[in-house]
Amino acid sequence: MKHSDDLRHLAECAECREKFTENVLPFDSARRRERANEFAATAARLDREREGVADVVSRELRDTPIAKWPRLAESPALRNNAALEQMSNEVLEFIGRLCALEALDDEVLG
Repeated sequence: MKHSDDLRHLAECAECREKFTENVLPFDSARRRERANEFAATAARLDREREGVADVVSRELRDTPIAKWPRLAESPALRNNAALEQMSNEVLEFIGRLCALEALDDEVLG
């Protein structure tokens, strides 16, 4: 009988299966399922955070004087990944508008 590494032969031949499995790491399907479930739960949590944060971030930035923006870090509503991502985007947009206004002001007054 020819010994090979094709799956049908490995299923039938204990000797070849034993040799083949010496080089294979054990696969824990329960642990893999558990990790997949953890990943899915985290993704769902991040989606829920993103859905509810856009208005909160915009309102907080609009209602808070620029000098007090660092204090927004204390706000529980802004202490999650989605809020930080949205806050970063909003501040970058604000800085872009501010720079454009300064350039326009320099052009008009300069």
